[in-house]
Amino acid sequence: MSTTDPSNASISRRAYFYPLPHPLPYSTPVPYTFGLPATNPLNLPATPVEPTHTLVLTSTRKAFVDIRIFKPTHPDEPELPNEGGPRERLDWAFAGSSHSVPTNDPFPRGVVENPLIARQFPEQHRTWHGQVTRAKWSHWLDTRHTLLPHLSPTHYESSLPSDEGVMFPVNATQTLEFGEGVNPFTGNMWAYEEFWTDQEVEATPKEGDADPPKWSVVLRLEALEHGPEILKEGGTVRYWDYVWVCEEKVAWREILG
Repeated sequence: MSTTDPSNASISRRAYFYPLPHPLPYSTPVPYTFGLPATNPLNLPATPVEPTHTLVLTSTRKAFVDIRIFKPTHPDEPELPNEGGPRERLDWAFAGSSHSVPTNDPFPRGVVENPLIARQFPEQHRTWHGQVTRAKWSHWLDTRHTLLPHLSPTHYESSLPSDEGVMFPVNATQTLEFGEGVNPFTGNMWAYEEFWTDQEVEATPKEGDADPPKWSVVLRLEALEHGPEILKEGGTVRYWDYVWVCEEKVAWREILG
């Protein structure tokens, strides 16, 4: 099992999702949410909100799982339905691989500019905590799109709407995402901002282990006809005919039966 840069692994929690009209009118500030409530030229809601519990886990090889569960609407509902159900609490869940490349700030003056007029002014660049990037998430599985048996994984991924955005690093642990795409509820285009905060990646140490290791393991199943499954009991994780025993300092070991 090979690894890449450990810094690629992350756990991110979304602080809010803020929908915006598409296309944005000229002179609209971007990020829009950073100016609220004082600066609100589009007369949109004055406070960003987060309707879900959204958590994204990313591996060292940039595979990810993104799960979004609606917050409870009634006092008798659990904060998180960890015991399963109801299905209506699941807003969206998808998994796949992510890729990002450095890019120039598409809004160097902090607003949506008319390109014809912008050429008349000298270049201007904002300063962020780090490099602005354009990220793309390719979905292997997606609860909003049925996995058709006759489609190969590549064809399934290509049949889904594009999922990408511009990532603005606010500080060492927080990022503002600006994206555009199809509103799944209306079928129309919309723009949006999402604010992400990285959580500390913690290990589960054994007694007496002062510096426990952290593992990033991704299992991807495509041969559904073979019917493999994952079982976990205590400190042992079993996947089909392979087992990982946490007490052993070895990798996956093949077993019989």
